[in-house]
Amino acid sequence: EIVHSKATARGDDETYGRGCNTGDDWFDIRYRELEGEDPPLSIFGPKIDALQMSVNKYLNGKVDKLSGSIVRTKFSKFGRVFFFSLIIANVIAVIMESIPEIDM
Repeated sequence: EIVHSKATARGDDETYGRGCNTGDDWFDIRYRELEGEDPPLSIFGPKIDALQMSVNKYLNGKVDKLSGSIVRTKFSKFGRVFFFSLIIANVIAVIMESIPEIDM
């Protein structure tokens, strides 16, 4: 176990501000500072921004503000199942190819 100072373990260390966890590195600290800010605009224009937001909603779903659960569209659910099935089929194919009797 890594030994930390009492101040850091209690959260009294003001080096990086309140809310930092023991072991946070520069990425965690800077990422936390960006919370609530809009992402920067794309240099390729607003159509690319809209496309990026659509892809993000498709992949990650949308958080329901009332229940806090993730809501996905039927297309998103189908895509997740399809991609997962594709990955599993690929793994099975690789395992099957390793069997000499099958890989003739």
